[in-house]
Amino acid sequence: MDPQQPQQPQGPPDQPTQPGGWNQAPPHQPGWAPPPQQQGGAWGQTGYAAPPPRPMGVTLAAVFYILVGGLLILGGLLLILGGGVLGGLGGLEDMGDFAGLGTVLGGALLVIGIIVILIAVLFLASGIGSLGGKNWARILGIVLGVVGAVFGVFGLLGSMGAGMDASSLIWNIVITALYALAAWALYKAGPWFAFRR
Repeated sequence: MDPQQPQQPQGPPDQPTQPGGWNQAPPHQPGWAPPPQQQGGAWGQTGYAAPPPRPMGVTLAAVFYILVGGLLILGGLLLILGGGVLGGLGGLEDMGDFAGLGTVLGGALLVIGIIVILIAVLFLASGIGSLGGKNWARILGIVLGVVGAVFGVFGLLGSMGAGMDASSLIWNIVITALYALAAWALYKAGPWFAFRR
């Protein structure tokens, strides 16, 4: 043997060398490895962290909108019922010059009742959709909250000159603040809604 030449590993003379044989290491076989787990990272980053809980502001805004929607549906149904009653009185002949007034008022109450119910459906859709993390419901809720707060401020300004009593003034301030806070809570919860997509 030449000392300069490296020695080749040899198997037993009666068996040929095969991959995975007794004299060689088995070939590398790909195996399943679990994905790396994220250690204490914040939500929204890569990893396998649990989804974040719904912010309390979103929950409160959604419940407020569902309550407002329910009350508006009741109010709209009462307006429609009142419109039907007044419309039925419109055909009476003994009212003299005001014989058609019942029909006109009944029709107006009917239209207003339908509009109120449509607005109620928007509030209910926003509240229920926000609880489910739907971004369209968040945007609708922000718009409804801003519009409600603006109308509340106009109502407060108009009522101050009309001499509103203290309890009604406080009630209007609270409702206006709730609309503004609901819009703000939904606006600030944008990352949670984005994570839910």
